[in-house]
Amino acid sequence: MDQRRNLQAYANEKLSAAVEKLATHPEEVHIRLRVAVTESLWLVPASALPTDLRRRFEAIMADLTKFKPSPEYAFTPEKGFGRTALSVTLQKIRKSTAAEIASRIVQLQSELEWRLEHSEGKAITSPPTPSRGRHQRRRKTASRRE
Repeated sequence: MDQRRNLQAYANEKLSAAVEKLATHPEEVHIRLRVAVTESLWLVPASALPTDLRRRFEAIMADLTKFKPSPEYAFTPEKGFGRTALSVTLQKIRKSTAAEIASRIVQLQSELEWRLEHSEGKAITSPPTPSRGRHQRRRKTASRRE
């Protein structure tokens, strides 16, 4: 196996751990998300993911850190304490939004795992984008003739 495939397998392992935390942690969804992120998702090497899955992963992480703490309460290594964008975001978002983000994590992991299982031991890449050029125009023209 090549290095990229190993990184993708590692990313899947961390996403799987996040999914397990989302499914089995006894607390409500905001806390399950916090645990999944701090113990697993932050360890996912986004660069190992195929482009389409990386974009989805980055969108999830952006949604989880959407709200920033005010500067006087922000975490800094010098202080050793403070609030993070994750904690502020999880405090502000609705339960339905948190559940939707959790669902997107599950879908992302499922897609990555499926692709890895069907890649015959090779690193996976993004699927080709369908052509929307002349082939579709021909079909439309042909259906009009009928």
